[in-house]
Amino acid sequence: MLKTTVRLNYNYGFKWFERDHLKVKGWVIDESGKSHRDNDLVDYFSSVKDVEDLKNLLARTTGHFSAILIFEEFLLAVVDRGRSIPLYFKNDAGHVQISDSGFSLGSEYDPYSFEEYLAAGHVTQNKTLLRDISQLGAGEIGCFTKDDVVIISYFEFLPSQQILEPFELSVKRFVEILDSDYKNLIKGLNGRTVVVPLSGGYDSRSIASMLKRHGYQNVICYSFGYDQNPDMTTSKKVAEALGYRWFFLETNH
Repeated sequence: MLKTTVRLNYNYGFKWFERDHLKVKGWVIDESGKSHRDNDLVDYFSSVKDVEDLKNLLARTTGHFSAILIFEEFLLAVVDRGRSIPLYFKNDAGHVQISDSGFSLGSEYDPYSFEEYLAAGHVTQNKTLLRDISQLGAGEIGCFTKDDVVIISYFEFLPSQQILEPFELSVKRFVEILDSDYKNLIKGLNGRTVVVPLSGGYDSRSIASMLKRHGYQNVICYSFGYDQNPDMTTSKKVAEALGYRWFFLETNH
């Protein structure tokens, strides 16, 4: 029998829901467009019996979630395609420990990871800055047994094929994808406040604009920096044009 310890510390925003061998957090959208959250999210994962079941379910699933499924001989853990709810793990001589906080599993820093971080700006693979503490990456499943840990990637952001088509058609398809994604996002938000760090760049402007396009009103925008910096002035104009509340956080050192 697999020895497991699960420590779930963060219940801010979305809360962890547990039943029997399942622990889940967040929300998902299934292939029919239905949203699942809270106890319904537990039901959504309850049919999973092994890693193949989980992979098949995830192929039909989008959203922001983490799930832990504990069985007698193995444990499955999964994060969504953006790793919006991180999971950390440690496998110590067959004792599997999982948490939503790396510091609840250990506090000793790894000097080699620090060197890697200083050289590259990040750590590679599934490492963290903490000694012997690993993490699941975006779109990954962790399969834990008493003898091994296998990391499986169920989703990658690499394009699978090259599409040659007129530019106008590509733009149309891109907007259709954005519309579909934001409809699902708004279902998941369920009226919650969205806070957008609105800069002068296109990424944050597109987020605010798409929320407005789909009629979502509970949005707050903000910018920061020195007074009258270019990002600030652009951010304020965009927020005003969209009719969203806007705040500025001045930094002077």
